[in-house]
Amino acid sequence: VLFRSSFEYDIFLCLTTVGIKNGFRLVINTALAPSYRLLLESGAKRFGLTVTHGVGESVISSDGRSARMPLLRYVDYIPGGLHVDELLNSFGVDIKMLPRKAKSASNVTRESSVFEACFIDYSPYVSDEALHDVHGCGFYQTLDRGLSLATHAHLLHVTFGADPKAKNTSAGQYAPALRSFLIFSGWEKLDLRFEDDSKQSAVVVLPSTQDSNDLMEKYENEESDNEVEDLLDLTVATAALFRLNFHMRPVAPTVSVPYIEDATLRRLRGQYWTMIEAFWKQCHINSNTVVVSNLYDTASLDEILKLFGTATVLSASMTEDESPSKRRRVFVTFGSSDEAKEALGLDGKNTHGKSLRIHAAPPYIDTARRGKAVASRAVGVPALVPQTPALTVPSPSPAGHDPLIKSPGLNVTAKEFVPKFAIGSGTFTLPPPYLGGSPALTTAPLPPAYSGTTTPSAPPAAP
Repeated sequence: VLFRSSFEYDIFLCLTTVGIKNGFRLVINTALAPSYRLLLESGAKRFGLTVTHGVGESVISSDGRSARMPLLRYVDYIPGGLHVDELLNSFGVDIKMLPRKAKSASNVTRESSVFEACFIDYSPYVSDEALHDVHGCGFYQTLDRGLSLATHAHLLHVTFGADPKAKNTSAGQYAPALRSFLIFSGWEKLDLRFEDDSKQSAVVVLPSTQDSNDLMEKYENEESDNEVEDLLDLTVATAALFRLNFHMRPVAPTVSVPYIEDATLRRLRGQYWTMIEAFWKQCHINSNTVVVSNLYDTASLDEILKLFGTATVLSASMTEDESPSKRRRVFVTFGSSDEAKEALGLDGKNTHGKSLRIHAAPPYIDTARRGKAVASRAVGVPALVPQTPALTVPSPSPAGHDPLIKSPGLNVTAKEFVPKFAIGSGTFTLPPPYLGGSPALTTAPLPPAYSGTTTPSAPPAAP
């Protein structure tokens, strides 16, 4: 995860420095192991770049013609709606020390510059040893650092139908269908990644797999009976928007989706728990904090806290997410890592007909990112405020220690290196019937624009 995210950022720094239409070479001055060379090649291909490997180095090249910004970054394949800085914080990268732009080492031609990869230290990747136990220690550390395993289950692909009565522009033809989809989804805001300027199709990045399943189930039910008025209790005029003039399907992965069984996770937790304790002590990211989800309908904060017996609770809060179903979760911070470990051991406990899911809390850098607070309790001094760590955190490897990471500086946002035309988020209330024009969309904040234009990319491939 760290390797993929880091070289993506090095590429992004080059593209924003020289412009997408100008050639460049990005040099990793490390003799990467064969497996990491393959990862580098597949990642660079998504940017339309080529990779050549020499003695003691790997070079990523752009000819200034085929380079592009992919719709999805690697972090987008990880369920949970994490920002890039949150992902990097979970591996000990201090995001407040912004990663600097790579400095040009020399000019080969007027159009081509040479840069040195500097986002992280790539020297630990000279051996494939770190991948030997990726399905064991690697997967375990990912989960107990609060990250989900990379998958495609939270991604949906939507194709919008053209309306001949709409504005005679490529984007205008699909605006009514886009409007219908936004209302049909039930979400106040959606992360849409359009594949080109026409906005005929897009990838929807949903926060969780459950959100994707709910929306897909709603779509399939609507497709089977076409009873929109009864389903949504709308007026006939408003229901005219919902003629399913869009098609939705899951984004199919081209690789096997990572998975780890609960019994295996418990065994690995007993074996490698000291690594998580070391991570919490160094980074203070959600130290000793768990999240309880899949709650039964009448669950209250006090009832959930009773499950943990006499454990010392420093703080607890029940939050509500932004999904149409307003799912609730409970975040609990314990007084010690041993108590947090015992709480994680209750994962799957059956209560009121529901199997409660208890996992390490996601590495949100702000408690507001957890959702709307419904109830809270604080005892003593809570350990919820993120702190800037001293960068002595190991990152996962079978040997039990990661490379120390010191990142230089760049402003990391939730939408880094995504094409400008691709991003749109719908913010709306139930509108009157469509009378023409574009849907009421607001554009999400963007990183500094790169020069040049982009070439529309195909639907996203597997990470």
